[in-house]
Amino acid sequence: MKFVKLPYILGVALLVALSMTQRSEARIVYTRAHVVISINNYYDLDLNHDGVADFTIKNAGNYGRYRLYASVPAGNGVVGGIGSNGAQAAALIRGEQIGPGQMFVAPDVTMRECIRHAICWGDWDNVTNRYLGLKFKIKGQSHYGWARLSVQVSGTTVTGTLTGYAYETIPNKTIIAGNTKGAHDAESAPASVTKHTPERPTLGMLAKGSPALSIWRRWE
Repeated sequence: MKFVKLPYILGVALLVALSMTQRSEARIVYTRAHVVISINNYYDLDLNHDGVADFTIKNAGNYGRYRLYASVPAGNGVVGGIGSNGAQAAALIRGEQIGPGQMFVAPDVTMRECIRHAICWGDWDNVTNRYLGLKFKIKGQSHYGWARLSVQVSGTTVTGTLTGYAYETIPNKTIIAGNTKGAHDAESAPASVTKHTPERPTLGMLAKGSPALSIWRRWE
Protein backbone atom coordinates (compact mmCIF):
# COMPACT_ATOMS: atom_id res chain seq x y z
CA MET A 1 0.00 0.00 0.00
CA LYS A 2 1.30 3.44 -0.91
CA PHE A 3 0.96 6.18 1.70
CA VAL A 4 0.79 9.88 1.04
CA LYS A 5 2.73 12.09 3.43
CA LEU A 6 0.53 14.05 5.79
CA PRO A 7 2.26 17.46 5.16
CA TYR A 8 1.55 17.06 1.43
CA ILE A 9 -2.13 16.27 2.10
CA LEU A 10 -2.49 19.25 4.42
CA GLY A 11 -0.83 21.51 1.86
CA VAL A 12 -3.18 20.40 -0.90
CA ALA A 13 -6.17 20.78 1.44
CA LEU A 14 -5.14 24.34 2.29
CA LEU A 15 -4.80 25.29 -1.39
CA VAL A 16 -8.20 23.80 -2.20
CA ALA A 17 -9.82 25.62 0.75
CA LEU A 18 -8.30 28.96 -0.29
CA SER A 19 -9.43 28.44 -3.87
CA MET A 20 -12.98 27.67 -2.77
CA THR A 21 -13.05 30.74 -0.51
CA GLN A 22 -11.92 33.05 -3.30
CA ARG A 23 -14.42 31.59 -5.73
CA SER A 24 -17.33 31.81 -3.30
CA GLU A 25 -16.58 35.43 -2.41
CA ALA A 26 -15.61 36.85 -5.81
CA ARG A 27 -19.03 37.06 -7.36
CA ILE A 28 -21.91 39.32 -8.29
CA VAL A 29 -25.37 38.68 -6.90
CA TYR A 30 -27.96 39.55 -9.55
CA THR A 31 -31.72 39.65 -9.10
CA ARG A 32 -34.15 39.80 -11.99
CA ALA A 33 -37.15 42.05 -11.51
CA HIS A 34 -40.12 43.65 -13.18
CA VAL A 35 -41.55 46.25 -10.83
CA VAL A 36 -43.68 49.12 -12.12
CA ILE A 37 -43.48 52.16 -9.83
CA SER A 38 -46.45 54.31 -10.76
CA ILE A 39 -47.38 57.74 -9.44
CA ASN A 40 -47.64 57.95 -5.63
CA ASN A 41 -46.07 54.54 -5.14
CA TYR A 42 -42.67 53.34 -4.01
CA TYR A 43 -40.43 50.28 -3.97
CA ASP A 44 -38.01 49.22 -1.23
CA LEU A 45 -34.82 47.98 -2.89
CA ASP A 46 -33.06 45.31 -0.81
CA LEU A 47 -29.91 44.54 -2.80
CA ASN A 48 -28.58 41.71 -0.62
CA HIS A 49 -31.96 40.29 0.50
CA ASP A 50 -31.30 40.70 4.21
CA GLY A 51 -34.75 42.13 4.90
CA VAL A 52 -33.53 45.73 5.18
CA ALA A 53 -34.20 48.30 2.45
CA ASP A 54 -30.92 49.70 1.12
CA PHE A 55 -32.72 52.29 -1.04
CA THR A 56 -36.32 53.28 -1.71
CA ILE A 57 -37.42 54.37 -5.18
CA LYS A 58 -40.27 56.85 -4.72
CA ASN A 59 -42.70 58.33 -7.25
CA ALA A 60 -44.54 61.29 -5.76
CA GLY A 61 -46.98 63.57 -7.58
CA ASN A 62 -49.88 65.99 -7.09
CA TYR A 63 -51.27 69.24 -8.50
CA GLY A 64 -49.32 69.11 -11.71
CA ARG A 65 -46.01 68.30 -10.09
CA TYR A 66 -44.18 64.96 -9.96
CA ARG A 67 -40.88 63.69 -8.64
CA LEU A 68 -39.19 60.33 -9.18
CA TYR A 69 -36.30 59.94 -6.75
CA ALA A 70 -34.19 57.60 -4.64
CA SER A 71 -34.42 57.89 -0.86
CA VAL A 72 -31.05 56.94 0.59
CA PRO A 73 -30.39 55.82 4.20
CA ALA A 74 -27.40 57.23 6.10
CA GLY A 75 -24.09 55.72 4.96
CA ASN A 76 -25.35 54.78 1.50
CA GLY A 77 -25.23 56.79 -1.72
CA VAL A 78 -26.19 57.12 -5.37
CA VAL A 79 -23.77 58.12 -8.16
CA GLY A 80 -24.57 61.69 -9.14
CA GLY A 81 -23.93 65.31 -8.28
CA ILE A 82 -25.27 68.40 -6.56
CA GLY A 83 -27.00 71.01 -8.73
CA SER A 84 -29.10 74.10 -8.19
CA ASN A 85 -32.08 71.81 -7.43
CA GLY A 86 -30.24 69.58 -5.00
CA ALA A 87 -28.86 66.04 -5.38
CA GLN A 88 -29.29 64.57 -8.87
CA ALA A 89 -28.86 60.89 -9.86
CA ALA A 90 -26.75 60.05 -12.89
CA ALA A 91 -28.47 57.92 -15.56
CA LEU A 92 -25.55 55.59 -16.23
CA ILE A 93 -25.27 53.53 -19.39
CA ARG A 94 -24.26 49.88 -19.53
CA GLY A 95 -20.51 49.38 -19.10
CA GLU A 96 -19.81 52.34 -16.83
CA GLN A 97 -17.87 51.73 -13.63
CA ILE A 98 -19.38 52.10 -10.17
CA GLY A 99 -16.89 52.16 -7.33
CA PRO A 100 -14.45 54.08 -5.13
CA GLY A 101 -13.48 57.52 -6.33
CA GLN A 102 -16.90 58.42 -7.73
CA MET A 103 -19.22 61.00 -6.21
CA PHE A 104 -22.14 59.52 -4.26
CA VAL A 105 -24.99 61.72 -3.07
CA ALA A 106 -27.82 61.43 -0.53
CA PRO A 107 -30.34 61.50 1.16
CA ASP A 108 -33.07 62.27 -1.44
CA VAL A 109 -31.65 62.02 -4.94
CA THR A 110 -33.80 63.23 -7.84
CA MET A 111 -34.05 61.16 -11.00
CA ARG A 112 -36.71 63.32 -12.72
CA GLU A 113 -38.84 66.18 -11.46
CA CYS A 114 -41.27 68.51 -13.25
CA ILE A 115 -43.64 71.35 -12.38
CA ARG A 116 -46.56 71.39 -14.86
CA HIS A 117 -44.15 70.08 -17.48
CA ALA A 118 -42.80 73.61 -17.83
CA ILE A 119 -39.85 73.47 -15.43
CA CYS A 120 -38.08 70.13 -15.37
CA TRP A 121 -34.73 68.73 -14.27
CA GLY A 122 -33.01 65.38 -13.87
CA ASP A 123 -31.36 63.02 -16.38
CA TRP A 124 -34.08 60.36 -16.28
CA ASP A 125 -36.37 61.76 -18.98
CA ASN A 126 -37.86 58.98 -21.18
CA VAL A 127 -34.87 56.65 -20.86
CA THR A 128 -34.62 52.88 -21.39
CA ASN A 129 -32.34 50.54 -19.45
CA ARG A 130 -30.30 53.13 -17.58
CA TYR A 131 -28.54 52.41 -14.31
CA LEU A 132 -28.47 53.89 -10.83
CA GLY A 133 -24.98 53.50 -9.41
CA LEU A 134 -25.26 52.45 -5.77
CA LYS A 135 -23.09 52.24 -2.67
CA PHE A 136 -24.39 50.56 0.48
CA LYS A 137 -23.15 48.94 3.67
CA ILE A 138 -22.90 45.29 4.67
CA LYS A 139 -21.56 44.79 8.20
CA GLY A 140 -20.07 48.27 8.10
CA GLN A 141 -18.20 47.80 4.81
CA SER A 142 -18.98 49.52 1.51
CA HIS A 143 -20.29 47.45 -1.40
CA TYR A 144 -21.17 48.68 -4.87
CA GLY A 145 -24.11 47.78 -7.06
CA TRP A 146 -26.59 48.97 -9.65
CA ALA A 147 -30.31 49.11 -10.34
CA ARG A 148 -31.60 49.08 -13.93
CA LEU A 149 -34.68 51.19 -14.68
CA SER A 150 -36.64 52.56 -17.60
CA VAL A 151 -38.60 55.80 -17.14
CA GLN A 152 -41.58 57.00 -19.18
CA VAL A 153 -42.72 60.62 -18.94
CA SER A 154 -46.07 61.84 -20.27
CA GLY A 155 -47.25 65.33 -19.38
CA THR A 156 -47.11 65.57 -15.60
CA THR A 157 -47.06 61.80 -15.11
CA VAL A 158 -43.94 59.69 -14.71
CA THR A 159 -43.61 55.90 -14.44
CA GLY A 160 -40.48 53.99 -13.46
CA THR A 161 -39.93 50.30 -14.21
CA LEU A 162 -37.25 48.40 -12.31
CA THR A 163 -35.96 45.44 -14.38
CA GLY A 164 -33.06 44.16 -12.30
CA TYR A 165 -30.38 44.91 -9.74
CA ALA A 166 -27.02 43.53 -8.62
CA TYR A 167 -24.16 44.05 -6.19
CA GLU A 168 -20.54 42.93 -5.77
CA THR A 169 -19.94 40.68 -2.77
CA ILE A 170 -16.34 41.86 -2.22
CA PRO A 171 -16.17 45.08 -0.17
CA ASN A 172 -14.85 48.18 -1.98
CA LYS A 173 -14.65 46.37 -5.33
CA THR A 174 -15.83 48.20 -8.45
CA ILE A 175 -18.80 46.78 -10.35
CA ILE A 176 -19.65 47.42 -13.99
CA ALA A 177 -23.17 48.68 -14.73
CA GLY A 178 -25.12 45.85 -16.34
CA ASN A 179 -22.79 43.03 -15.29
CA THR A 180 -24.78 40.13 -13.89
CA LYS A 181 -21.92 37.77 -13.10
CA GLY A 182 -18.32 37.97 -11.97
CA ALA A 183 -15.21 36.09 -13.02
CA HIS A 184 -16.18 32.93 -11.09
CA ASP A 185 -19.95 33.00 -11.61
CA ALA A 186 -21.27 30.32 -13.94
CA GLU A 187 -24.72 31.83 -14.30
CA SER A 188 -26.99 34.24 -12.52
CA ALA A 189 -30.25 32.65 -11.41
CA PRO A 190 -33.60 34.16 -10.45
CA ALA A 191 -34.02 34.72 -6.73
CA SER A 192 -36.70 32.01 -6.61
CA VAL A 193 -34.42 29.27 -8.00
CA THR A 194 -32.52 27.07 -5.55
CA LYS A 195 -29.26 25.70 -6.92
CA HIS A 196 -28.02 22.20 -6.09
CA THR A 197 -24.83 22.30 -4.02
CA PRO A 198 -22.29 19.55 -4.89
CA GLU A 199 -20.72 17.44 -2.18
CA ARG A 200 -18.17 19.51 -0.21
CA PRO A 201 -14.58 18.17 -0.40
CA THR A 202 -13.15 16.88 2.86
CA LEU A 203 -9.65 16.03 4.03
CA GLY A 204 -10.50 12.34 3.88
CA MET A 205 -11.25 12.61 0.16
CA LEU A 206 -7.74 13.89 -0.53
CA ALA A 207 -6.29 10.46 0.28
CA LYS A 208 -8.42 8.84 -2.42
CA GLY A 209 -6.33 10.32 -5.20
CA SER A 210 -7.83 11.02 -8.64
CA PRO A 211 -11.51 10.25 -7.79
CA ALA A 212 -11.50 13.18 -5.40
CA LEU A 213 -10.38 15.58 -8.16
CA SER A 214 -13.75 15.36 -9.89
CA ILE A 215 -15.46 16.30 -6.63
CA TRP A 216 -13.17 19.32 -6.25
CA ARG A 217 -13.92 20.43 -9.82
CA ARG A 218 -17.69 20.11 -9.33
CA TRP A 219 -17.47 22.08 -6.09
CA GLU A 220 -15.36 24.82 -7.74
